[in-house]
Parts: sequence; structure tokens; C-alpha cells
Amino acid sequence: MDAIRLYRNLVLLKRGGRGHDTSDISATLEGSLAVICPACPYPGRNIPSDWEQTPSSTRWIYTLYLMLDANFKLRSKDRGIVDVELAPGWAYYVNEVPFQRHIDAHHRQHGDQLEENTCSAEHNTIVKANIRKEGYIASGVGAVFCARHCLVRPCGVADLQKGERYVNMDYLLLKTLACIVHTLLLLSYDIACQYNKNFMKRMKAFPDDMQLRPTSKIRFAIPKKHFAVHGANHSKYSLNFLPHVARTYGEGIESAWHVSNGMSSATSEMGPGARHENLNDHWGAWNWEKILGLGSSIMSAFTLSMEKSKKHATRFESFSATFPTATIAMWNTNWARWMSSPGVKPDPFEELETRNTLNDIRLKLAEEDASEMESGAFVGHEVSPGVFVQMGLDIEDRQRTLVVRAKDKLTVGEQANLQDKRNKLAHRIELWRKLQEVYMPTASPLRTSPAIPSLPESETPDNDTHMPPSSTVKAEDIKLWLPSHLPDRLRTSEAVKPIAERERRLREAQAFDALANIRRIRRIITGISEFRKLNLKGDGQRANTRLRSYYDKFHAKINASVACYRAARAALLVLDPNGTWKAHLLELSTKDVRGPNNEDNDVDNDEDNDERDSGGINTAQSKTKETRARGEGHYEISWIWLVQPGIQGKERVANDFSDGMRVEWAKARARTDRWQEEALLLQEEMRRTLEYLKWDADLWRSRAAQRASDNPCLSAALLQGLAAYAEKQAIIRDTLARKFAKLWRKQLAIHNISPDWLTSYPITSAESTAQAASKGKRKANVMLMDSPTDGEEDDNESSDTDTDTDMNL
Repeated sequence: MDAIRLYRNLVLLKRGGRGHDTSDISATLEGSLAVICPACPYPGRNIPSDWEQTPSSTRWIYTLYLMLDANFKLRSKDRGIVDVELAPGWAYYVNEVPFQRHIDAHHRQHGDQLEENTCSAEHNTIVKANIRKEGYIASGVGAVFCARHCLVRPCGVADLQKGERYVNMDYLLLKTLACIVHTLLLLSYDIACQYNKNFMKRMKAFPDDMQLRPTSKIRFAIPKKHFAVHGANHSKYSLNFLPHVARTYGEGIESAWHVSNGMSSATSEMGPGARHENLNDHWGAWNWEKILGLGSSIMSAFTLSMEKSKKHATRFESFSATFPTATIAMWNTNWARWMSSPGVKPDPFEELETRNTLNDIRLKLAEEDASEMESGAFVGHEVSPGVFVQMGLDIEDRQRTLVVRAKDKLTVGEQANLQDKRNKLAHRIELWRKLQEVYMPTASPLRTSPAIPSLPESETPDNDTHMPPSSTVKAEDIKLWLPSHLPDRLRTSEAVKPIAERERRLREAQAFDALANIRRIRRIITGISEFRKLNLKGDGQRANTRLRSYYDKFHAKINASVACYRAARAALLVLDPNGTWKAHLLELSTKDVRGPNNEDNDVDNDEDNDERDSGGINTAQSKTKETRARGEGHYEISWIWLVQPGIQGKERVANDFSDGMRVEWAKARARTDRWQEEALLLQEEMRRTLEYLKWDADLWRSRAAQRASDNPCLSAALLQGLAAYAEKQAIIRDTLARKFAKLWRKQLAIHNISPDWLTSYPITSAESTAQAASKGKRKANVMLMDSPTDGEEDDNESSDTDTDTDMNL
């Protein structure tokens, strides 16, 4: 094992150019042996020296995008091994000695300081920040990757002792930024909304050489897949909404963890030094593989960005044209204010607020459950009774969704997706039934079918004689046997009464929430109809069809809310047939889903009144001729608008529509801007990649004769070997640059883009011949009224992407 470690270390030093340096190996700089991402901005290497003086409108393309995360699979067992790390801080892991010194000093000063969470989301990062796993000297690793290309940053990895504490993450972030100084930064982190608080204050506890420059500007964002759990008032952390972030995803680090986790069983048994060296070696290979793939990955992303930026720009212009000029001007003003200072009010992306009565009741039930446990009441499971009922209602809602989806005409792929959702729902029901055994054991005899998903008839085994196809129940058809489903004698038993009371309260809140949602969407539909009459009447089928698509989208949401309300009310009729709720929650018929004014709000009411959704709510169909003939004096508002005080007037309706569609407009504009930014940033990344590879090739050539000039006593054979290896590395960089340029030139030319930086990589005679032959072939095909075959096009493409040079370092 020692021989392997020594060999790996020698290879690392050789590839880092240390064999060409006259200084001692111990003089190796921190992070200098890491494989660097050539597409990221590095002052002095691949961006202009005066980049900070460029106009503010384009300066953002020099932003360094980073992502921060922790992995608790890569743990290290405490086996009492003390070994020497051969490359301390020279590649991806930080130098362990000063790192541990800082951690110990922080612990002496602050102790086990708890990380505060003021976000509405429950973050495992914060909850587990001070939890140490017994028997392990490292509970995982924290790491910084470049967020655009997913390469590990130099000195960007450190071990975690007690979960994902800020002090650990601060250290590795500031350390990697100290290795290559840059002043325009964006950091993606799944708890960015908490992490950014007091970041500058925490930074003051670090050495001066690790602190950001006073001129540094750092922004924080939440990765896209993590953003949804953060709730309201987080738009300023969204990579979809923030300006100058292009189409940065922020989740690429998860794919890196997926690969490195395969090493966890081996590295967890190693000594600290050997473990660091193994992981450094793995991440070096990961980075180099990413660099080799930059040509095709950037080309694919650029092709997509050009297509999407044009498409979304056209859609946004058409969408904006459906609103009055004054409305667009107001929205643009608010937009500009928010973009200049994200977080200010009003937030153009914030949805309209509604009464969260269901959430209020859930909170109250949770508090009551906690109070009962404190008073010594027996609870049969760690999941409280209130949460048990809530889970049942969530499953029921999911069942309704699948019922609607199953009625659609589905492709084979969509059918497979539906079956997958059924499988997942059936699994949830099976887990929920285990809780039901604890809280509602009387329901067990009523269950006649297992919670298993139905299989398509073609997938039913031929030799399955145990269960006929008709006995297999679809997940959406499985009866849950909540208290409202039970017979009276079982529902009124002492064991079920507490659960039934909780369901009653949740059902009442569920019904009120469904009504509130129906009213909100009806306001939007009313506004759509009014704006159509004012702006699109007679403007042609295209504009009307587009507006109709918006109507259908909101109409489907109303159908879902109506089904939810009816289910909640039906349950209340069983659980509390004489309750006070009956004065407010009336029977909801099709004709009640209308308003808020006397206008017929269907987009196509005056056209064909075609049926949109059999079994759903079709407001146009529900209105009788008698109702439509009445004037304003005879109009009776639907009871759904009288549940809460205050009937909305026409002015308020228009405002509600504007507010409702404002969010859609803002999101449409953000999508357009992000795709346009992506197209621009990718061109800059192309330039930076070629520039960095050229810089790196020149660096290797400068090393070729470095030892000869400083030490003339070296043998000629050694000097020749040093020069040959340096030239090999330089040629690899040059070859990569030429291949990338060839690949990108073709796509840029399609879009009539001819950047100056491509002139350094002129078209070779072989390329010119190939292009001429390709043009001649296409011309011949056109003359013969024939198109090139797919095979011919594929052959041409593959010739551009083949790598015929050994890229082994």
C-alpha cells in the first residue's frame, strides 16, 4: 500500500510540473497540483486584465459561479491510524494542520454553538450541524465545485467533524478563493438563505490572506431542486429569477457525489492521509474527464440556448402584447427595481397569498399532540395522530390527481410514467396502513385488497393463478378507510373517536382552503375574459388560441379544487352532520362555480361553447339561458363569494387579475432573460477555455528548459526527458483547443457568429476540403430534390467529435 501511495504522489507531482521546478518539493503551493477548470474565469490566465472596467451590463460574464455542499457518505472511521499525508493541501483537500488548528480555536471560543434556522424549511444541514457519529473521525466531507462545469476546486474539500457546520464550510470556501483570487462571485448552497447571514462577520475570524477583498461582490443562491422547499419570500435566492446567472443549475455536485460514493466503503477504512490521497486522485481524474468533455457539453448547451432564447423571446413578446401598455409599464418599473436590488418589495415573482387555514389546523394539531405527550398520554407511534390523518388526506388528494390523469389519452411513455406514479402511491399507502394498524386497528378487517399497483394487462404473468386480473386494484382506487369511511359502530368507538375528531377539523379547513383557491382562480379567469374582450376581440385565431390555453390551465386547477371541496364536505356530513360548518360550506354545484361579476367569464362562450372536460366544471355549459338573459338587477352572486365578508368589485377584480398574471409575466420574462444570458455566457466560456488551454500550453513549454538554465550539471538524457514531457503536455492542450475550436466554429457559424478569438484557430486545409465536399454533396442533393440521409449527417458529426490524440496525462 505504501508503494501505491508513493507512486500516486510521484505521478501527481509530475503532472503538476514539479519535476521541472528547481525549488524543493516542499515548496509546492497549496492547490497547485489540482486540475483546473479552463472555462471558469481566472485573472491573469483567461480574462482581460481590465475586466473590472468593462461596462456593468456585460461585466457579469466574468462571474465565478461556485456550488457548496456536503456528503455524509464519505466518512472516515476512527481506527487509530496515524499516517503522513504526502501532498498536504497541494490538490483538493485543504492542509489538515492549519484547518484543524482553526476548528479547535473556534471550538474553544464558541463551543458547540447551534446553527440558527430562521427559514420556514427544515434543513438537515442545520439540524445535524452538531451531531457527531460515534466511532468516526470524519462524519463526511464538504466541498466546493464550480457550478457551471462541476469540477472540484483547488483546496475546496475538507472533512466534517460534527455535521455541516458553518465554520467548516466557511474555511473551505475561503481557502479555495484564496488560491485563485476573484472578486465577482455567486455561491449556490442549499441553505444559502441561512448561510449568507453573518457570512462577512464570520469571515473576520479567518487569517487576512483568506478573507475576501473589500471590493469583492458575492451573491448567494439556492440550487434549483432545493428551492421549492424554502417557501415564500425566497425569490432573491432563485437561480431562475436572479439576474446574470444564465441557466446555472447548482445541482451538478450531486452527480459528483453519486460517483465518489462508490469509494466510500474503501476510503472509510483507510488512515486519514491515505484517504485524502485516494480521494484527491479520484477528483483529479473526475476533473480531467470533465475537461475532455467540455467541447461537446458546451456545444450542446449553446445549441439549446440559441433555440430556447429565440423561442422564449417570441413567446414573451406575444404574451406581453395581451396586456395594456400602462400595465406593462408598471410591471417593468417594479421589475427593474427588484432586479437592481433583489429582495425589495413588491416581489414580481411572489404568488398571491391566500388563507392557509389547513396549515393553521395542522399546526394546532401538532401542538396538541405535543401537549398530550408531555402530559403523559400514550402515543402508539412516533408519528402523531394528527400527522397520521394529514398523511391520509395527502394520499387521497394524490389519488384524485391520478384518477383525472388516467382519463386522458396517453402515449406509451406517458402510460409508463402513470404506472410509475401508481407504484409510488401504492408504496405510500402500504406504509400509511402500517400506521393505521396502530391508530385504527378496527379498519383492518375492512381492507380486502393489498395496496399494490395494477399492472397493464400485457404485463400480467401468464402463470399467475392466484389473483385474477379483475381483483387487482389500482392505487387510485384503493379505499383508505379513514374515520369518515367507517361504519357508524366503528367510527364511534373509543379508539377511533380521537382520530375522527382530528379528521373533522382537517376536513373543515380543507374545504375552506379549496373554496379560497376556487375564488382566486375565478378572479384570474374573469380577468382573462375581460382582457380578451378589450384587446383580442377579432385579432385572429392565433392570439385567441394562446389565451384559451391559459384559460384551460386555470380551468383544470378549478376542477381539482372542486373535487377536493366535495370530498371534504362529504366527509364532514359523516363526521359532524349537524355541525356549524353547514351554515358556510354549502353543497357546491356546477352552476355555483362562477363570478365574481355578472359577466359570463368563459373565453369561448360567444363562440362554440365546446365541452372541454367531461366530468369537470364547464362554467359556460352550466349557465342556463334564463340566467344569461337576466340583467344586473336580477343577478345573484354565487354563495362561494359570500363565505368571507366583502364582495369584490370590478376594480378589485381587474387588480386581482393583474396581480395573478403579473407572476406569470415575470416568470416568462425571467425565462427569456436566463436563456439569453446563457447564450452569451457560453460564448464567453468558449473563449475562456481556449485562452486557458493556450496559457497552460505556454506554461508547459516554458518549463521545458527551466532546469537546464538553473542547473547545468544535469545529464543530457534527463534534460531531454523533461523537455519531451513538457512538450507532450503542451501538445495535449493545443490539440484540445483546436478540436474544441473546430467543434464550436460550426455551431457559431450556423447562427452567424464570428468572434475574434476564433481567428487564432484558422480552418485547416483538411477542414476546408471536408466543408467543400459537404457543401457539394448538399447542393447535389438539392438539385436531385433529395435530402441527405441521416447516416450521412451522423458521419459528418462524428468526424468533428472524434478524439484521435491520446489525451492521457
